[in-house]
Parts: sequence; structure tokens; C-alpha cells
Amino acid sequence: MSCLKVRRLQSHPSIALWAGNNENEVALIGNWYSTDENFDIYRRDYLSLYVNVIMDVVKTEDPSRTYIVS
Repeated sequence: MSCLKVRRLQSHPSIALWAGNNENEVALIGNWYSTDENFDIYRRDYLSLYVNVIMDVVKTEDPSRTYIVS
């Protein structure tokens, strides 16, 4: 999620909290896209994106709301 999207959406009355993904974690764990072969790589990339990158962006741009990873 880009800084601009957070800035644009943060004043919307229906935003109660920010959620980092939709079904990506379930897809990864459930092997929806043959992730088992390289699970550790996919898991690392998932955590990097949703915990390190997106969480930081949302907390910086909208510190008034909670961010949850999944």
C-alpha cells in the first residue's frame, strides 16, 4: 500500500482499522499456488512486505488507527 493510498483513504468514515492482506496468508499456508516447494522464501517475503513495509507505511501515515497483519 502506498503512502498516497493511506493518505487518501484515512479520512474515510468506514476505515476503522487497517488490515495488511486479505487471503494471502491462507493461500501461502494452504499451498494454493504451490508454495510448499519454496515455503521459507515465500514466508520471508510475506513477512517483509506485510510486517516491515506496509505496517511501517500505515503507522507513519495514520498513527490513529490500528494495523493488523491478517
